[in-house]
Amino acid sequence: MRKSDYPDYVLYNRSSLLSDSVNTNSIKRKRKILLDCGGNIASTVELFRETYPGGHEFLIHSFEMDPSLAPYYAPYSDVVLHNPVAVSNKDGWTVSYLETTWFPERGLRKTKDWMMGGGSLFPYEDEKKDNITGGARNLARHIRVKTIDFSRWIREHINEEDYVIFKLDVEGAEYDILQQMVHDGTFKLIDKFYGETHFWHPTGWSASKRQELMKKVRMTGFTQTYWAGEERTYADFDALHPFQNQLYPYGVFEMQNINITRQSVVSSEMRLNEVGIPVLYYLPVTVQDRIKTVAENRKLRIIVPTVTFPPKDEILTWENYYQHHDVARVPKALRLIDNQLKESGGILSLDSDNPDSVMISVFLMDYLVEKSQFEIVSLGKCF
Repeated sequence: MRKSDYPDYVLYNRSSLLSDSVNTNSIKRKRKILLDCGGNIASTVELFRETYPGGHEFLIHSFEMDPSLAPYYAPYSDVVLHNPVAVSNKDGWTVSYLETTWFPERGLRKTKDWMMGGGSLFPYEDEKKDNITGGARNLARHIRVKTIDFSRWIREHINEEDYVIFKLDVEGAEYDILQQMVHDGTFKLIDKFYGETHFWHPTGWSASKRQELMKKVRMTGFTQTYWAGEERTYADFDALHPFQNQLYPYGVFEMQNINITRQSVVSSEMRLNEVGIPVLYYLPVTVQDRIKTVAENRKLRIIVPTVTFPPKDEILTWENYYQHHDVARVPKALRLIDNQLKESGGILSLDSDNPDSVMISVFLMDYLVEKSQFEIVSLGKCF
């Protein structure tokens, strides 16, 4: 049966976050906890923190087996990242089949640039044998990773008093995990169950066995609610966010007068100085005379990028870009950047207001460092 909801919770700080080495069954406090299994590029962390009611009050444990995706969690000091770790129905070690670093000549999938992020414990035969191209899904990196019996982990680290949201998106491994949780009675420690199932993976689970398993899960009082972090959605999103008629202020920085421009620049300088960041450069959207005047008076060097993302001379549309979910857009974005860089290089600018800039950043650095002919230098060497 489901646990009761608890209205009052204690939020732990960083020093008291859970770890594998601490058994917290003795801690009888009410906490809000999100178990994020299959963290990928921290898409669930971002979606949960930014949109889920009370999302900032939850401790988050993210489990991700691809070590190359760890940098995506760096901005979240209050998230416990278990990486590289694969959730499973048993403790031990196994081979993980992960995507190769993107590069322009990398194989296409169904004639299209495509990425999934991370990988799978359940490869097809061609993916097992091919550590050069990685088969249809480009799973060319084969590494050994630690596996944990996740049902055991939950029982050792979660109290019945806790309010726990469980998200499971692990590319086929979910069936073994759910079976173990049903067997162990672990669902009594869960309050809400989100995730995806992946029936097409070669897991050895027949359709009838999968149906029987999900029936057993429902008998514990749970129905899996759809959650797709990479698509920035969950099934009860609208139900949790009733519409509010709210007006947003209009303002375009480039249309303001020179005093407002100066105020904005100085305000930004002050905020950055408060956190110990010296201000040397100014990257305006457009370079106009008043922009030059403010920059000169503030002794700031104006940056005019050679390459930008999103690109200024090519409009990203639904048809050519946005119809694809987040990680699937990565190779398209990287190809746009690579086409702008060509062989000459230059200053590359990612618009931090565009969420895709964060999403592509680690994949971009992997390409530039591992596969490209470019040398990455400090901005000072560009003048």
